[in-house]
Amino acid sequence: MVDEEVLAALLARPGKEWGAPATPEAVAAAEEALGFALPPLLRRIYLEVANGGFGPHAAVMGVPGGYVDAEWIDIVEAYKFFGSGAGPLPERMMLLLDWGCTFWSLVDCRHPDGMMWGNEEGELFCLNLTFPQWLVNYLTADDDDELMPMAPREPRPREVLRREDLRG
Repeated sequence: MVDEEVLAALLARPGKEWGAPATPEAVAAAEEALGFALPPLLRRIYLEVANGGFGPHAAVMGVPGGYVDAEWIDIVEAYKFFGSGAGPLPERMMLLLDWGCTFWSLVDCRHPDGMMWGNEEGELFCLNLTFPQWLVNYLTADDDDELMPMAPREPRPREVLRREDLRG
């Protein structure tokens, strides 16, 4: 699917009860606070579909003023706590969805399309999906829980990072 098809599929999703899209000013302010640009499709969804509250379990966090997660206010607050080089996450990797019980979906904004990562109990691992591919999986999944990131089991692949690996 191309971005236009993903946007159309999100808008046509049955039972959606999303809030309003973000304003261009809110997205620009979030990118300024983060210190980097959001992946293009994520930015477009915030501007054209909804300011968070979409995706698996209708729980993708928004920019400030949008969908409020139970634990984190928005992507900027979560990034300031976990990312920005000060927390356990690499720079430009931000928490996108908190599944609960220390399971997270994250987007690596160093990748042009936003490479998706998972976190299970502090262990980061690449999902080998871009944000657009992850959304297509969401749109075609029978159950949102199919998308919950689960850490790979032994043997430990090279792309798995533990918290202590990040503290160099």
